[in-house]
Amino acid sequence: MYIIGITITRGCLFLLILLCWIAGNKASTLLYSKSEEKLHHNVRQVCSWATYISIPAIGVIVGMLVATVTSATVSQQDGLLFIFLILIPLLMIWLSAMPRLRKLTRSTGRQSANPLDVRSLSRSTQPGLIVPFHLSAMSALVALSFSLNLSMPVTISNTGLPIVLLLILTFGLWMSHLSRSSLATLPDAIIKDNYRSRLLLQLLIVIVTALIGAIPFYTAIQNF
Repeated sequence: MYIIGITITRGCLFLLILLCWIAGNKASTLLYSKSEEKLHHNVRQVCSWATYISIPAIGVIVGMLVATVTSATVSQQDGLLFIFLILIPLLMIWLSAMPRLRKLTRSTGRQSANPLDVRSLSRSTQPGLIVPFHLSAMSALVALSFSLNLSMPVTISNTGLPIVLLLILTFGLWMSHLSRSSLATLPDAIIKDNYRSRLLLQLLIVIVTALIGAIPFYTAIQNF
């Protein structure tokens, strides 16, 4: 049962990273919707992705509970760590992002072909709508790193630093999107989708998150 549980956990983590990154990318590009009708369609898509994300997230929690109950290798601290990394971002998606998405869906219900007004631009760029998806992807990547070495004890040096750095990275993303939201609502703002810059930023986030997830391995090697 341990093998089944840990396989489910790792498989669901990989799927969760993929789905969250797609959803986060779609959420961050709502700003570039050309009309109210297009924004309404895109918002409904992001809402659907939020539902898809919940399935592997629940799978991770269930798989980790199975592995914890059936094996002495996985401690209760391991199980609590995984639940923390997966459940908190998932709650942020449903309690922060989804209410904002529903509000956008209602405000664009007319689905007119008119360009987006300032209120719609502001709502579509709120950090509380976008960051939870990115945080869920980053947390899942860190959790996947932890799952590859469950024999390593859960200590402050092994897990505390990666979590603190993850929170700092999340704060940086939040401030970046907040600044982007402020700029997008300026009267003379030029809204243009710079695909290359966006791709480079996403690649940088992945690299930094992977390095954060590698900290426990580096600590374990140093203590070996």
